[in-house]
Amino acid sequence: MGNNKVYLRFSKNSFFEIIDTFEYLTGLQICILLHKDYNKDIVNLDNIRGKMTHRNPFCSLIKENKNGGKGCGGYDVNCRSQKAKEKGKPFLDECPSGVVELIIPLLINKQFVGTIFCGQLRKFKDIKKNILYICKLNTFVTKYSIKEKAKNFLWIDDEKLIQIGNLLFAAINHVTSNMDYNEMKKIIMLKEHPLLSQIIRKLNDLNEPILSASENAKKCGVSLEYFSRLFKKIIGKNYIDYSTEVRLERARQLLKNTDLNIVRIAMEVGYDNHSYFTKRFKQYFGCVPKRFKRH
Repeated sequence: MGNNKVYLRFSKNSFFEIIDTFEYLTGLQICILLHKDYNKDIVNLDNIRGKMTHRNPFCSLIKENKNGGKGCGGYDVNCRSQKAKEKGKPFLDECPSGVVELIIPLLINKQFVGTIFCGQLRKFKDIKKNILYICKLNTFVTKYSIKEKAKNFLWIDDEKLIQIGNLLFAAINHVTSNMDYNEMKKIIMLKEHPLLSQIIRKLNDLNEPILSASENAKKCGVSLEYFSRLFKKIIGKNYIDYSTEVRLERARQLLKNTDLNIVRIAMEVGYDNHSYFTKRFKQYFGCVPKRFKRH
């Protein structure tokens, strides 16, 4: 019988949908730094890291002006990520530039693979006091620049922040408890290609039509060759095989949840020849549609 997890992998409880919901509800911005023992496995890591880590105006200002433009001296990698690995639970941390963030270990099957940063937060509730504090720590940047870049930092009570962190930690652990690293790599790469991610989501939506590879390539504004190559690199199988699995999973859902006959179901999922549909269904699920529906 085929693996029907393919169909469920990008459900509404997926990793990045939890991240997106968290950002929307809290106003905090999340970035992810994968541990050095794992990030070597990710294609185009520098490109991913450049988009996935601190990219807010304040951090960009500090990185451009501190240490000759070399950034924060590896504080996230050498200090925060190490603490996250050791603590194994959410905690608060202030960076050398005076910005507070909620730090959450990223675990896959209880194994530490990276760090999640949630920010940016004020150390002090009073905005003016916080700006003055940051200016004292960053004398190499003008007060005006700091004020403009840091004025929108949020202030949330420490106790409440930890509670928020524990909630996110639990939600992510629920999703990643049965996930392997290759799946996490796939999720991160899909985040970097939102149009492809949208195509995957639509494929797994019973109400959306299943488009051909050429139609999807056109939607993405790329050539069919590029789309096919990118899809296989990220998903691990070619588009035809993946879309076939989706069609058959849709058929299984229709057989299970509707009174439609076999011929109609075959047509609904894109098979004009119901005999061929029956053959593929048996190859994938180990039994013919009629028997599956009966049981």
